[in-house]
Amino acid sequence: MRGVYKRLPGISLNPQPLARLNDGICILFLALGAFCVVEYLMIEHFKMLPFPDDERAFGMIACAYVPVAVFLALFATKQFGQSIEVREDAITVYAPGESTSIPWENVKGFSLKDSFIAVERVGTMLPRKLQTKLHIDTAEGAVELTEPGLKKVKMKIIKALREKSPSDLQNAINGIEEEW
Repeated sequence: MRGVYKRLPGISLNPQPLARLNDGICILFLALGAFCVVEYLMIEHFKMLPFPDDERAFGMIACAYVPVAVFLALFATKQFGQSIEVREDAITVYAPGESTSIPWENVKGFSLKDSFIAVERVGTMLPRKLQTKLHIDTAEGAVELTEPGLKKVKMKIIKALREKSPSDLQNAINGIEEEW
């Protein structure tokens, strides 16, 4: 997550204060995990009572903690550390530790893809929309751009795409502007 604070070229998808807020939330989550580890060690070595009296619940919380922490770290880095640079010759998508450059002649179009997360409602797991990602469709596949948190950043990206893209892609840009 170190790369989240590094200034990347182009249009940053999320402002630095949001990245710092997200890191604060992750640190609080990790502090809870550290507390749980200390609590577990105290139970095992000093035979103290656990903070949740049900040991099965305590075990389930401990087992679920690691995957959630990994998911949060990966999601935060992807969400808060991405930027896009639109030039006359290519589009470059930057993420911490990597960049993908796509020449305009390789761009086939643009599409929007919704991503979902499962949530429980009245005992049933249902999909809930998480975000709408911009896909830059190319001959080799698609390059994914996470949804910016602010509408003005979306409009800035669309304006840059409209100004620098070839004329044959203008209709695709108009289509994503209406839906995004």
